[in-house]
Amino acid sequence: MARSNGNAVRKQEGAPAEEEAGAGTPTVAGDVDDARKRFNAGVGEISEIMQERAVPTRMLALALLAKAHVLLLGPPGEGKTRLLKLFTMLVTSSRFFKKLLGAFDTPDDFFGAPDLTMLQQGKLLRAGTALFSHIWVLDEYTRGTSELRNMTNSCLEEREYDQDGTQHKLKLITAAGATNHWPEGEDDQAPLDRLAFRLFVNRLKMDDSLVTVLLQSMGLGGATEPVTTVTLRELKAMTRARSKI
Repeated sequence: MARSNGNAVRKQEGAPAEEEAGAGTPTVAGDVDDARKRFNAGVGEISEIMQERAVPTRMLALALLAKAHVLLLGPPGEGKTRLLKLFTMLVTSSRFFKKLLGAFDTPDDFFGAPDLTMLQQGKLLRAGTALFSHIWVLDEYTRGTSELRNMTNSCLEEREYDQDGTQHKLKLITAAGATNHWPEGEDDQAPLDRLAFRLFVNRLKMDDSLVTVLLQSMGLGGATEPVTTVTLRELKAMTRARSKI
């Protein structure tokens, strides 16, 4: 895990570089079917790790396949962010961007500081990790500034970012937000329209689930991340054949 300016980005290891660019995408039906089976197996492993979270786990899987954005709403300490992080492990050779949003964040914190050399030439160019990541994990999404959320609107809807007046395509597949509260103001609710999949995450109800979570936090509760994964190019192939998933 490499860190820069408070943001997190990870490139999964062990996959050819061309997978990230989407080259060599499998076209044989059997290849896609095998990827589908491993994808579903990985989702099942995440569901076993996250106690009483089968529904949000399945919803996140559907969001990945549909290239949709998702919002998990619920009380603090219920594993929303952890669940989102597990899904970044499901797709190898992918990059993910994680940001805890706050009331004092600026566009520099999200998209990266402007390139000073280009700024001296009168051009506003940024190179933050979000611009090159496939999955965004936006913790406390509703607590971000309205300016920042408005700037992300076109990113989420069009998957494009304005660089000095020119629209550039993003690598973004899915953005997943988590929050403890639903904003009250109408203006604050508008950016949430881009997060089409929304689900309330309830508190754990069963004592056995609570015990398992405590054991996992101490490294005594079995698996803590999915073992079965798919590559980025396999995910892209499945999105094109998602009617079979």
